Amino acid sequence: MKTCLAIVGGAGCLSIIIIIVVLAIFITHAAYLEPGANAYIDRAVPAIAAHWDVQQLLDRATPTLQRYAWHHRWKLKGLFTIFRALGNLKHLDSPTDYKIFTTNNVTTGTFTIPAKFTKGSATIRIQLLRTGKTWEINSFYITSSVFLPLTPPEPAGIRIHPPPIGLSTGGPKL
Repeated sequence: MKTCLAIVGGAGCLSIIIIIVVLAIFITHAAYLEPGANAYIDRAVPAIAAHWDVQQLLDRATPTLQRYAWHHRWKLKGLFTIFRALGNLKHLDSPTDYKIFTTNNVTTGTFTIPAKFTKGSATIRIQLLRTGKTWEINSFYITSSVFLPLTPPEPAGIRIHPPPIGLSTGGPKL
């Protein structure tokens, strides 16, 4: 009986140690990826939003997003016309929510970033892909009440959420 308990206890301790090691590797891996992605976002979003230049997005886009944008260039120009309603970028916060995972040597990160513009606040949702050492934008969405048409005040208890406006390759939604 003591031998059986010793084996079960040893297996339990070994399982806990394995779980701790796996979590440590995962947390270290996520901590390694996230700062590089944050630095990329801190450079890319202000460059895109400085003059709402479509080319700034395309210069940072994945080949898939570039092909999609080429086929839907009229939509992309219209989106950037809408984005200009926000005005100039005043402040870009750190991501409030992010998911990072790696599959087949491709790292995907989806980030939600609050931002302040001259005409109001917005939430930017951006998906980045990294196949080597370089991050690229795979989707770019912006949600803001600035995009809503002028309406009378909302009745108590009802809140209208504007839909996100942006460009995506139609890939996996996270």
